[in-house]
Amino acid sequence: MRCGDFKSFLSEFCGALSNAGATKAATCLEALYPILDAQPLKSVASIVSKLGAHENLKQPAGAQYAFSELEALRVWFETFGKPAAAKDLSAMLRLLRTMQVGDVPDFVGRARLIILPPLAPVVVAPREEVVARYCERLEAALGDDQRFSLIVKEFDNDVEVSTNELLLIAKRFGLSTTKSRTAAVKKIRSRHQAVLTSRAKSSATSGRIAG
Repeated sequence: MRCGDFKSFLSEFCGALSNAGATKAATCLEALYPILDAQPLKSVASIVSKLGAHENLKQPAGAQYAFSELEALRVWFETFGKPAAAKDLSAMLRLLRTMQVGDVPDFVGRARLIILPPLAPVVVAPREEVVARYCERLEAALGDDQRFSLIVKEFDNDVEVSTNELLLIAKRFGLSTTKSRTAAVKKIRSRHQAVLTSRAKSSATSGRIAG
């Protein structure tokens, strides 16, 4: 069962507890919500398995979590024909007992750090002024090996020139799409090298004709 669906069942039971005046028991169960909210589309079994592999989540022996509410919920799930929910709850109970959970907020907080999906990398848009400036300088130095090499070395070693900017420079100047800094620098150099090779051939041809 997905964590989101499991939370819905849990919420239903918590509502019944609150209506019956058992607000403390409902609060105990609701303390588990953040774990389920972290990955609502993942199965409870996969989350429990992942957390169970982290021994560092185990708390010092002492006052343990009030499991009676969860056990009562498991029985309720079985009684009302929800075997999948009962199975997942049994797995959750085993995890909480294995980890000797007494400080629920501490356990939940650390568990969330383990199961939260990784943040997507922040993609910074290339600065047009940087790309245009280097493209202009490269064009001006094209064919001048010393000047060209200095410019390439400059932006290749400049940590403030992002990979996206370097890829765009390669696309505009080298007229080719690349996927890494190394490939981008190679493509930029290749256009310059092609000019040098062409000039050398022309010079050799002119020499043969003159001779």
